[in-house]
Amino acid sequence: MTKNLEDTQIQLNTIYRRNGKGQKANVKSRFSVVFKGMLFSSILIVSVFTSEIYAFANTNQEVIKQTSAATSEKVTSTDIKTVIEGKTKSFKQSSIYRNGKVLVSMSDVFKEFGAKIKTDKKAKTMTATKGKTVIKVTIGSNIAKVNGKNYKMAVKATSIHGTTMVPTSLVAKLAPVKSSYNKTKKTVTIAKQVSEVKVGGISVKHGNHTYASKNQQEYDKVMAKVKSALAKDFDKQYLGMSKESAQNYKDYINGERWDGNTANRNQKNKDLKYAHDEIGNLVQNKVGVKEIEKAYKTSLVATYLIVDKIDPNTGAPRSAYDALFNGVTDCDSSAQVIIAVFDQMGYDTAIIAGRNHADPFVKIGGDWYEVTSSSFTKTTNFNLGKGDLYVLASPTSGKF
Repeated sequence: MTKNLEDTQIQLNTIYRRNGKGQKANVKSRFSVVFKGMLFSSILIVSVFTSEIYAFANTNQEVIKQTSAATSEKVTSTDIKTVIEGKTKSFKQSSIYRNGKVLVSMSDVFKEFGAKIKTDKKAKTMTATKGKTVIKVTIGSNIAKVNGKNYKMAVKATSIHGTTMVPTSLVAKLAPVKSSYNKTKKTVTIAKQVSEVKVGGISVKHGNHTYASKNQQEYDKVMAKVKSALAKDFDKQYLGMSKESAQNYKDYINGERWDGNTANRNQKNKDLKYAHDEIGNLVQNKVGVKEIEKAYKTSLVATYLIVDKIDPNTGAPRSAYDALFNGVTDCDSSAQVIIAVFDQMGYDTAIIAGRNHADPFVKIGGDWYEVTSSSFTKTTNFNLGKGDLYVLASPTSGKF
């Protein structure tokens, strides 16, 4: 009774994986009992490891974690692409697909939909606030507080590299959004749900805004043009309209100011002055950096759509279609283009007009701002009913 020299490994609570080549992964288990068998002799080696199992399958490097001897949980995470309102986003921590659920960076994604974020590292909580909606999550808990009421999430909020991750379903508690995951493309898409309504026989997507289109064909062409411009040009824009000025604008947001001397033509001083004029109201009202950047870049896309159009000084141009396809514009048609672009980016917009002028307004962080090129001026009173002022385009949401 002889047998060849061999190592026979018997492992308790062992998980085997195979890599792409069909080879067994090396596994360290909580208890590993190894019997080395030789003719009539054996050596018993008992090794006690940590409470976690890590199995690395050469090429796959997949982690399998066991938290106790009795129960085990397979945790597989895959980084995925995030698309919000048609734009691919790059966040410090990518969205992940874990055990059948998509988790996203709460701070980054909620800010995309206008929320302000507050973090309490000691309590391990993060709070998002948008208007009257307040959402609070705690790391390690699947119960979120939405306006003080419990909301059970499909998975627990977790922290990855210091980033609070939550399931996409929670985003819908902040804004009327719909999310979907394409497993083949490894992409999560989040966008506001759009309910089409008929206005004057035209099916519209944002409030009751037709952008003064005469028919469905004009409306559809306007929206196609706007979507194309945003897809093509939005990511090319910078705060301050150049890469060099962008940092100076961010320095303004972080507290730096121009010296008050217009004779000082130093580039940074000029940029700080321009930033004060253009985004000063947003900074003063504590709008977040990402939201300021989003609004500013959106305004640039809108401006470039109308900047080269001719004003015939006849008052005839009325619609976004006139500006985008007939090549003529005035304040009415320019305002229609501007709100169309901001609408497409998910903002609440409106146009207030008088006898000889029309101004576009955008709601940012709960406040209304008049938009002039890339400048944002906070407005607290529209003075409607006074003089000749009236609402040319009511708010996308239906109310001021």
